[in-house]
Amino acid sequence: MTFSKLKAWEIAQGYRNRDFSCEEVTKEF
Repeated sequence: MTFSKLKAWEIAQGYRNRDFSCEEVTKEF
């Protein structure tokens, strides 16, 4: 897992309550 992927995953966890999926977040990176 690269640093950017890890960061995206952390952001995904933060957005989980806002109905953002991991796929939606990682597409931004």
